[in-house]
Amino acid sequence: MACKKEIAGCPITKIILTQKKILTQKISSWTERQSCISLILDVNMVNGIIIFSYLIAFSCLIQGITSSSCSFPAPAKGFSNDAYKGKWFEIGKIQTAGGAFFEKDCVCTELNISIKNERTGDGIADNDCRSKTIDGPWTNVTGRLINEDMANPGRWEEVIYTNSVNYTVIAVGTDFAVEYDCGTSSAGITNYCIHVMSRTRTMDQSQFNDLINMAESMGLNPQKLPVKMTVQDEKC
Repeated sequence: MACKKEIAGCPITKIILTQKKILTQKISSWTERQSCISLILDVNMVNGIIIFSYLIAFSCLIQGITSSSCSFPAPAKGFSNDAYKGKWFEIGKIQTAGGAFFEKDCVCTELNISIKNERTGDGIADNDCRSKTIDGPWTNVTGRLINEDMANPGRWEEVIYTNSVNYTVIAVGTDFAVEYDCGTSSAGITNYCIHVMSRTRTMDQSQFNDLINMAESMGLNPQKLPVKMTVQDEKC
């Protein structure tokens, strides 16, 4: 029923459920659409209306994400699995709302890459983070890296649960890496992420900016989403 209150096209309607009323408010920017999704999930789940929340979030996603499609950038020049495997710390990222679903409350985010089959390049991407605070509980999402082209390594298909995305390392060095992943659902909804990572919990800001600018120059952020820095602390 709430869907009937939506305004056709963009801007969309933000629907905030309270105890006694539904407040609608026009939203024009994609950044606000992301806030809409987060707010709906938070507020409505507190009120115990999970199914309704997901329907509204899906509506926001449909109107906000279908305008772009995945890119297929070349892997980093000279990429090798040996250079990429091991532990990384996320310094910052650019993500669509759907892409951020598993990382919504993450701080202290770490990524551990292991190659399980040297011949095929198949491996595991273990994503660990603390929930909300640097002393919050650890959470984990594990992705399987499969179907790497060994003649042109650095691009896999990543499978998390039943979802799969193309996963490409577009830059890697001794102390930095940039990974881009993207997937388009059967409904035509595209989500993408750009992750800037370091071998330590810190990175020089100018280096970080250069890596983000590189990804932007490759056209990997068509929705012009903002950068979100990841909370990292020696106490993580």
